This record gives sequence, structure tokens and C-alpha cells, in this order.
Amino acid sequence: MVEAEFIAAVRTPEDLAYAREQGVTDEWFASRRMLWNFVSEYVAKVGEVPGLAVLQREDPEYEPPIEPASLQWLVDELRVVTLRRMANGAMLKAAKRIDDEPHEALTDLMAELAVAKAIETASGGQGSEGLEDGAAFLFSEDAALGEPLWGAAEQPLWASGEALWLWGQTGIGKGTLTQRIALAAIGVGNPEVLGEPVRPVGRVLYLALDRARQVKRSLRRMVTPEQTDVLRERLRVWGRPLPFDVGAEPTKLTELVRGLGMEPGDLVIIDAAKDATGDLADNKLGPGFNRACQMLLADGYELLVNNHPRKAVAGNKRPDSIDDMMGHSALKNGAGTVLMLWSARPGEPVDVVMQKGPAGIVSPMQVTLDLERGDVTVHDPADLLVMIERTPGGVTREQAAIYLTGKQNPTTADKKRAIRRAEALVEKGLVEQSTRPNPSGKGDDLTVYLAKKPPRAGRTGEGTKGELAV
Repeated sequence: MVEAEFIAAVRTPEDLAYAREQGVTDEWFASRRMLWNFVSEYVAKVGEVPGLAVLQREDPEYEPPIEPASLQWLVDELRVVTLRRMANGAMLKAAKRIDDEPHEALTDLMAELAVAKAIETASGGQGSEGLEDGAAFLFSEDAALGEPLWGAAEQPLWASGEALWLWGQTGIGKGTLTQRIALAAIGVGNPEVLGEPVRPVGRVLYLALDRARQVKRSLRRMVTPEQTDVLRERLRVWGRPLPFDVGAEPTKLTELVRGLGMEPGDLVIIDAAKDATGDLADNKLGPGFNRACQMLLADGYELLVNNHPRKAVAGNKRPDSIDDMMGHSALKNGAGTVLMLWSARPGEPVDVVMQKGPAGIVSPMQVTLDLERGDVTVHDPADLLVMIERTPGGVTREQAAIYLTGKQNPTTADKKRAIRRAEALVEKGLVEQSTRPNPSGKGDDLTVYLAKKPPRAGRTGEGTKGELAV
């Protein structure tokens, strides 16, 4: 690695002075002019400086000019040179746009300088970093799932060190869900989301790449002025397009996150994936985006990504597979948890379906969004028991379906699901099934479900229904 840094640092004349002081003569460089041409071509083609083994394949007589111990100055010089070149390029681009787009030009300039600073302050080459023996790999503290970021330890929704992907139609509520997770992670609002606890993190970096002003409006309905201090200290929001394509330049995502002052253990949110790269399904950009995610996770950051469905085709109106998520298969393979959000029509309850999980699949749930406050009501089988206990005369199948789905006109499928839940309560001995005449005087008698005992003290329908701020 030192050899590669040496070659990179001496590729321009202004970097040669100290090399001469170390005994590297002009004749030595001149005798290897063809080698330097090879280095330039290799960098242009491969994107990195060739190492010693590659150079010796090109020129078997090539030997390092000075001892590696005396090359530390070149390691430092390389970082300075890299920073200088990146900064100069960024400033030249900004200068060309400053008259027409002053705000945008300066914003992009600051972003590129943040990336340059992150590179300049980085530790240098990878070396053997990331390599450990088998025992350390298998039995270290992070080898087990540990405390999840979201959910209970026995059945987590999201494990630390793995990416969470939320995907669904535009306007379905995945932004609202994402923002509630972000706020819960910094101690703002309800510490539970979808009825499951969210583990606190140090800070959150929210990359609002998709309609940043809408993200601002959405977040403001969830917070109060009294929370200003914690929002200032623990939430960072990036509200413009990234100055690079994440799929084409995977390393720059981690460099940007570092440059913005985030530390390992902090949560990074990408909203949304389609706005971070050109084409998520592309055979180069898709795997490149996944590599960027894996590098971020490997450096200790937590990651949540919002995404969309791929274009529906005939016979596949409602997604039913993880393959229906937009993007290359590498994205799905690289995810730790994938949650799909789906609703048949705007305003109706939303199905939340886990398609991939860290420790098995959690049962689907159905939620109802309050778009004015960003709140969500989660329905579960226990809700039906509360309703039956508190409804004199019992609950019909249609009433159960309306209650569980929030729809005034539940579908046949909704009614069948409600029947299955009610019958499960009958099998457990919690309610009993009976019939009563149809009040219309027409058709068959109605099936009703009745409580077997009086309501339990201290239990209310609202509390059990799980009114959550999501």
C-alpha cells in the first residue's frame, strides 16, 4: 500500500522535490518513463493506483526506489495532494455556476469539500483492517443479534448492523413511518413505532433526497418547539440532491457521512434510494448502491433506506414478493429487513408485510394513518376481543371486519380474515359463537360472537388498539 501511495504522490512534478532529497534521482524516473505511462493508463482504466505486484508484472526489473520506512512523508503528501486536487476541481465547477445558481453552487461546493475533507482525514489504506480470526469472528459481542434497533429481542424487526428497507407506493406513508422511527431513535415522541420499541442512537442523519420540503412539513407535524434543543443536537437533515451518484461511486457515501461529522453507531436514512443513483436496476449501479450500503454498515453506522415498487405488469397489480421492490437483486440480498407497505386505495388501511427479517418473518399487520398528525392505529387480534367484551349483544362478522380494517365497506377477503380471527378466539375459549335473527327480516340468521365473562378492569379498547405516533 505504501508503494501505491508513493507512485500516486510522485505523478506530478511539484511532488518530486522531497523524493530527490531522499536520493531518488531524475535518471531513475527517466529510466522508467514507460512505467509512469503505464501507471497513468492503469489509473484511468481501473480507478486506482497499481500496487508493487502489478508494476513488477509490467516491468520485472522494477524495485522500490527507497525504503518503505522513509516514505511516510509521501503518505502524508498524498492526502494533501488529493485534497488540493478535489478542492480545486470543486471550486472551478462552483465558479462556473455562481452567477446563475449561487445558492445551489455553494451548497454543492460545501458538499464536495466535505467529501474531500473526509478523504484527507481518513486513515489511509485498508491493509488488513476487517480481518480477524475465526474465534473472534464467531464469538465476539456482535456475533449474536444483540439488542435490536427496532422490536423485541426474541423477534426483532430490525437488527443492528443490518440495513432496513421500507418500500411501497408513493404517498402510502413510508415517509411518515421512517420519520417516526428517526424521532423515536433520538428520544422525540413515542419511543415505540408499530407497537415495538425503537432503540436510541446518538444522532440521525436524514438524507431528504425526495421532495425535501414535503419531508420538512411532515416532520413539523410530529414535533413541538419544546423539543428544539434535542432536534438541534441529535438530528441532521441533508435537503438537496447528492453531488455524486452513490451507485457509480460507492465509497463517497461513507466519506460524506464521515465528513458531515457522523460517528459509528449513528443512524443514516436515505429517502429515497431512487434519488441517490441513476438506475437501481442497472447491473452496475444497483450492485454499486448495495456496496455503498455495506461499506457504511461495515464502518459501524446504522442504515434505513426508503424505496418504491417496480412498475406493475399485467397480472401483478398488488406486490406479493420481495422481487417486486424496485432495483437490482443485490439490493434485496444485501438488506437485513425488508418491509412492504401496501394499500388498495388512498385513505384505506395499509398492510405492513415483512418480506425479509433478521430472525424469521413477523406476522403481517394492518395500520391506519392519520395524515394530519402522522399518527397510526395498529389493529391486532386482541382488539377484537376488547370490542366483543364491550359490545352488548355480541359482534357480527361484518362488524368485526369493519372494526379490524377501518373500512366502511369491507371486502369479502376482509370478512374472511375477521372470521378467522374471531374463530381463533372461540377456539381459545375467550368468546362464544351464536346466532341472532337478521334485523332486515330477510336471509339467514347472523353469526355473532359473545363475551364469556365481564370486561376486565383496567383494559380499554383505545389502549389495546395501539394508538401510535408513526
